[in-house]
Amino acid sequence: MADRVGNAQGNVLILGASGTGKARLARYLHEKSGLGSESFVFVDCAAIPESLFESEMFGSVRGAYSDATVDRPGLVTRAEGGTLYFHHIEAFSSTLQSKILRFVADREYRPLGGSTTYQVKTRILASSVVDLPNLIQEGFFRHDLYFRLAVFTLVVPPLSARLEDLKSLIDEFSRDYPNLGDIPAALYAEILSYQWPGNVRELKNWVERSASSGSWLSPMGKKIDSVSLKLKDAVKLFKREFIQHVLALAEGNQTRAAHLLGINRTHLIKLLQESKQKKEKYDGKKVNSQ
Repeated sequence: MADRVGNAQGNVLILGASGTGKARLARYLHEKSGLGSESFVFVDCAAIPESLFESEMFGSVRGAYSDATVDRPGLVTRAEGGTLYFHHIEAFSSTLQSKILRFVADREYRPLGGSTTYQVKTRILASSVVDLPNLIQEGFFRHDLYFRLAVFTLVVPPLSARLEDLKSLIDEFSRDYPNLGDIPAALYAEILSYQWPGNVRELKNWVERSASSGSWLSPMGKKIDSVSLKLKDAVKLFKREFIQHVLALAEGNQTRAAHLLGINRTHLIKLLQESKQKKEKYDGKKVNSQ
């Protein structure tokens, strides 16, 4: 989806939980847009004080305030010809949302203290960790700004919903740490069963911690015995986690999940029953058969 909208000129809204890689995706869109050689300006919406918003975003002219001895360009000027990325757009107050709306709509702005209106050519990307339509219903986010931003919408799922990405992400993050070597089979099974609440950010931090210790660490803090899990057991554990992943995609509908897996529902139920019996072996605790 990112490849399809990469070359488009419309604004893009990226939604996803914290740590899923929204900023990474924004940079990818910037590169795909053909603007890779131009500026990518990162705006942390949660870090800009409301009192400094206009001068930070739109710049200021000499004399606009007591310390303004020269004209000062803002972030939008730096983004000319490139990409302007609003990270955590939900952090903007209603007042700031109103001030940014005109710029998002027309790419026009006026520096603080100035009388001249300028226009820039820049692509706008924005991201949020919350459901903006819900914020609109609750009166905390402007619907007109939302629809200006969401010409295209990309949703980044949590890492636990895309376990197939684990290997490629680990390979990329560990590329600079040749001392780590291959991941033991027992640890890889644990990686697949871990929920990664911190998403991709947590995964990257885990790789860096492992590199600093000189060997792979457990994401759950357990001691790893590289020969404690046989290959057939690792395959069974992976199968259980993969089935749960597909069930989540099917929103718990067993018939739909069986279709996605290419098996019938009876076979799926049998696999689920087997996985519950095996779970006690790996977790070391009683599993409720219901």
